[in-house]
Amino acid sequence: MPVLLPNICPKTVTLSAGVYASQGSQFASGISAIRRAANLPHTVQLAVDYGIILDTEAAALLAAWKAAYGTAFEVTLNSEIIDGIDSSLTALLPPDADWYFEEVPQVSSVFPGYSRASASYISDTRLPRG
Repeated sequence: MPVLLPNICPKTVTLSAGVYASQGSQFASGISAIRRAANLPHTVQLAVDYGIILDTEAAALLAAWKAAYGTAFEVTLNSEIIDGIDSSLTALLPPDADWYFEEVPQVSSVFPGYSRASASYISDTRLPRG
């Protein structure tokens, strides 16, 4: 069962639309060819900067990381992350994507009770779905 991320409004969201699987060949004659091996991109990334948030929200983000056992289990992105992206860009997201933490969320204290937080999420469509 996916882990629900806390409902924190992001300051910025950076989308990397993914790459296409391809295979390159170099022939003895010196000619090289690249063949695309898939019709959908894989390894779509979302880098989310939450900006300055309350420490309780930062703790909830880290608790979601712990509940997902790091990068092991799927997470459900809250609607505020997706709603903040223009519809022309969300069209680049794979349909029915399964999202995972890409790395440990970064949290740094800036003032008592306030922290700056960011997290990266990845959806690799090459992963088997269970």
